[in-house]
Amino acid sequence: MGVPGLWERIERDATDTGADVAFTKLAHEHFEQHKRPLRIAVDALIWVHELKEACKDAKKYSGDNHPARTFFYKAKNTIRHNIDLVFVFDGPGKPYIKRGTTAVHHGVDPVVREVQAGLEILGIPWHQAPGEGEAECVALEKYGIVDAVYTKDGDAFVFGAKTIFRPSTRKDSPPTHVRVYKATQIQDAHISLQDATLVAMMSGSDYSKGIAQCGPDTAWLASKQKFHSLGKILYNLNAKNAKSINDWKTCLQEILRSSGSRLKVPNDFPNLLIRDYYKFPTVSSKVELRDLEHRLWIPKKPDMHNFWRFANKNLDWHGRNFAKRSIYLFGPLLLTRWLQGIAEKEGKPEEETRKIIIGIKSRREHKSADGIPQLNIQYRPAALTAFSTLGEPENPDYDERYKEKDEFDQTEWMPQSLVATTLPSLYADFNIGYGKKRKATRSNSVSNAKRAKLTPDTPPPAEASLSTSIIK
Repeated sequence: MGVPGLWERIERDATDTGADVAFTKLAHEHFEQHKRPLRIAVDALIWVHELKEACKDAKKYSGDNHPARTFFYKAKNTIRHNIDLVFVFDGPGKPYIKRGTTAVHHGVDPVVREVQAGLEILGIPWHQAPGEGEAECVALEKYGIVDAVYTKDGDAFVFGAKTIFRPSTRKDSPPTHVRVYKATQIQDAHISLQDATLVAMMSGSDYSKGIAQCGPDTAWLASKQKFHSLGKILYNLNAKNAKSINDWKTCLQEILRSSGSRLKVPNDFPNLLIRDYYKFPTVSSKVELRDLEHRLWIPKKPDMHNFWRFANKNLDWHGRNFAKRSIYLFGPLLLTRWLQGIAEKEGKPEEETRKIIIGIKSRREHKSADGIPQLNIQYRPAALTAFSTLGEPENPDYDERYKEKDEFDQTEWMPQSLVATTLPSLYADFNIGYGKKRKATRSNSVSNAKRAKLTPDTPPPAEASLSTSIIK
């Protein structure tokens, strides 16, 4: 839920409202500048809630645990852009009120348990926050452990986030893109963290239902009274000073009355415990964050053998064909992790490369990547894992349509910046061939264009030149 009306006000009032940007472009620009993958802290429960809703009708299809399965697909499809993710889950110290209801203790949701187990096996980092997951994501960004926070709620800005990646709300925006928001946009829209906290408390938020019938517009109007600074005063109210609280409440009631509102400020408003959820969120200490930073980005190779055992038990994947297919489904993750591993090494394992990489097939600058150059890599996913499917039994119920796709050399569009850094020889060879091909294509295009301009009464240029030469 977040802060009601926050995104709309940013879009309306900020000079630079940002744009939908491709993950590939964000990762490319970061890699070019910092020579490492873009690191994003994901509010994991946002994904879980969204995918549970999206998959609620999936039971009529084959397989089990569709939300967890889709979670893994979404994760590997994001990582393949040369991005490092850490999924942050709510912990035991989160507020007892969450999204207007009594919070369920972390770990009760079976989807969360399955997701955490699968992430561990796939080598994708996850972290349990001491309290609110979204607040912990912001703490990771503040400490420099990640570069951005991925969330749907505006609470992250109230917690102090500098960069937020948010799912786009545009219907025509592809899943390869996210909306990018910066803290500077909030400042540009003249929104303070104190104002946003007041609005959340008045019109309802993840933690409270707010003042009855108080909408975001009324709350924002109250927060913008320049001579009262209600948000700033609220932020500094002392719970033990009853007079200052009553004075503040009287001021708020007068502002509402003068604006034509008939709302009545309830006796139990403001609840400073709700304010403190925003002002003093429960997050890891600096010592704990330092320890987390040291171990979080240690490269972990996906364990496809154990993931297959996990999928066999939890995703209803059975038999040799499904085992083979799992390797190819997660081929992009295996390839990305392998390339990232090379980028961190001094030497380039040429012999290993020949076993894995078949070649670079083509190059493109596609709108799905905002025109960032990508290379189509042909590779052998099975060579990226020690998992052998030979001992797996056949599944008589396996769909015949998939059998012909079970073993093949896969292709994947990868960021050119990553490939050029990790496979320089292969990239150089491709560039030579690509340059010759483009030159030949341009030459043919020019020839075709010249032929197209000729009329029946106009002799070909070559013949005219020859005739002139003979006459001379």
